[in-house]
Amino acid sequence: MAQISRLLDQSRADWDRRTHQLSVLAYRLSESHGPRAWATREPRNASALVLSAWTQLEHGRSRGRLEDAAGIADSCLRAAELAPEDPTPWVVLLGLSRLERRSQPEVFGVWNEVLTRDRWNREAYLSMLRHLGPEETGSRIQVLDFVDAVRARTPADAPCAATELTAQVLQYHSVLALGGVEALMARNHWSHASAAQALDRAAHSWAGPGSSTTRRPSPT
Repeated sequence: MAQISRLLDQSRADWDRRTHQLSVLAYRLSESHGPRAWATREPRNASALVLSAWTQLEHGRSRGRLEDAAGIADSCLRAAELAPEDPTPWVVLLGLSRLERRSQPEVFGVWNEVLTRDRWNREAYLSMLRHLGPEETGSRIQVLDFVDAVRARTPADAPCAATELTAQVLQYHSVLALGGVEALMARNHWSHASAAQALDRAAHSWAGPGSSTTRRPSPT
């Protein structure tokens, strides 16, 4: 865990990178006891606590049930106390709230805690996108309203700028999952006006290679 600790220490100044690193590590280590052992050895290490909580969340998601939801929440809250400026404990709590099918006001409350610390947190926006979808507690209309609101206020170079396009990809996959004739017709999704416009906006507004734009613009 020493290498992971050094990696996470290096990304503390970039919340987008840190969140992404933790999400990838949690997914890859979801069957490992290493993160929990690390948190046990270093109970005042915020990175260890968040990684342990996130791996348990990923493990529970893959198994369809959580072994210790209260323990995950406790680890996140302790990490939040140790590093109050860090959005990642709240990102994990957001995922936990979704998996437990908490009410939308509760989930939005946790989401706002993330945004207070990192206005354009990619993982938080994508998490809310899934939460508001019909597969969880919302509807297609709620997804569209959310995407419209995000598009209206998000800078083109913000980490969460792909939210609109991600919504289109999720919609495409949901049609594929229906099977039958609907799946055969899914290829037409990208010719629909909303999907085509999302692709056009991405092509014209996303920062290209070598761009001097910042990755984490200040909130307005």
